Amino acid sequence: MTRLLLPLLLLGACAGESPGVGALTVTREATAESVFVTITGDVPAADVRQLVEEMAIAPGVDDISLFTTVREFDVDQWGRTWVFDNDSQSILVFDADGTLVRRVGRRGAGPGEFGSNNGMVILPDGGLAIWDGGNARVSLFDSAGAFLESWPIPSGFAGSIGLLVDHAGQLYLRRSIAATANPLSLGRTGLVEVGAGGEIGDSIAPPVVPRDRQMYTAEAARSRMAMGATYGAGGHWSFTRAGTFVVADGETFRITVVPRSGLPTVIARSPSPVPVEAEERAIEEAQIIWTARRTQPEWTWSGPPLPTVKAPLMSMRVGRDGQIWGQVAVPSELIPEAELTPPRDSTRAVTRHRMPHVFEVFTPDGELLGRVAVPERTRIMESDGNLVWALVTDEDGLPAVVRYRVEPGWGAP
Repeated sequence: MTRLLLPLLLLGACAGESPGVGALTVTREATAESVFVTITGDVPAADVRQLVEEMAIAPGVDDISLFTTVREFDVDQWGRTWVFDNDSQSILVFDADGTLVRRVGRRGAGPGEFGSNNGMVILPDGGLAIWDGGNARVSLFDSAGAFLESWPIPSGFAGSIGLLVDHAGQLYLRRSIAATANPLSLGRTGLVEVGAGGEIGDSIAPPVVPRDRQMYTAEAARSRMAMGATYGAGGHWSFTRAGTFVVADGETFRITVVPRSGLPTVIARSPSPVPVEAEERAIEEAQIIWTARRTQPEWTWSGPPLPTVKAPLMSMRVGRDGQIWGQVAVPSELIPEAELTPPRDSTRAVTRHRMPHVFEVFTPDGELLGRVAVPERTRIMESDGNLVWALVTDEDGLPAVVRYRVEPGWGAP
C-alpha cells in the first residue's frame, strides 16, 4: 500500500510585510491550509558566513592504511565518523578528534561483510545500519561496531545513499515506487518501510515535486543520451529524521515543509535573478552538441535554448537538526588557467566557468538564518547547528573527511 502525503501547495500570500535582516523583507501569514513565509531581497556579501576547518582526516597519496575512495560517511551523536571505504568494502570509525578507533567489516558475503554500500545510517542508539545491495540485505551493528544481524532484502534497483531512518528508528529504503511516463526515468522515487527481520512494509510517496528538469536527448539503435542544462530548474525532495518531507521547486525557489501532522510551511524566496553569461552558454551548448553527436552523428539542437538566467535554487539537503540547506545561484567565476581540465578529446569545448557553492540555510518554520560560502571541491554530507561535515577532494582527486564550523555562528552578529 502506498501512502500519499499532502499535495504540494504553491499558492502565494501577501500580508503584514515587516523588515527582515539586512536587505531582506519577511512576510508571514497562516491560512487554513498552510503557513506562508515570503522572503524578499538579497543577503549582503559582507554577511555571507564562512566554513572554518576544525578537523580533517586526509590520507596521503601513498597511504593505503585508511580510506582511498569514499562516497558516504555518517556522524553519530558522540561526534564519531563512520566512513565507508569503497575500495576495501569496509567501514573505518574515527573519534571526534579524527583518530582511527576501529575497522568494521570487509569485502565478502559472510556475517558482517559487505558486497556494496547502498546507504547507511546511524540509529537512535548509536548503532549503524547499512543497505548492502550486493548481498541483498540490511546489516546491523551496535554502537561499538560489533556485528549484530542481517535482514534479507528483495533485490532490485538500489542506488547510493538509499537508506534512511527517523527518530523512532524506523528504516526506509529510497527506491522506485511507481512508473512514470518519462522513458529516461527509473520511476517515481519514494520510500519503502523496512521492518524488523527485513519485512517490507508500506511505500510512502513524497508530495509531488513540481518540476522535471529540461533534458536534451539523442538516440541511436542501442543507446540513448540525455543531458540537462547546468543551470536549469529542477525539483528536489528530502526526508528528515522527524518524519517530515521537504520539497522544493528550483525555478520559483519555493520550499515546502510537509509534517506528518499539522499545516505545511511554504517558504517563498525572491532573491535577485542571476544571469548566465553568453560565453558560458556558448561553451555549454557546444558541449551538449558534441556529446549528442557521439550518440547520434546527425543530431541538431532540439528543445528550448539554454536558460539565460540561473534557476535560483540549484539543490537542497536537510541537516540532522532539520535545518534546510538550499544551494543558491550566484554569479559564475572564471576557472584559473592552472586549474582547467583539458578534455580527452580536443574537439570538445573546455569548461572555463564555475559557480561558487553558496547555501542559504532555513529553519523548518521558515526563518532564514543566513548564507554560507562552501569551499571548492567540498560536498556537504552532514550538518548540525553550527557544525558541518563534508567530503573534500584535493586537486589529485584524493578524498578527505573534514569537520567545519560556521563562522560567525547562527545568531551571532
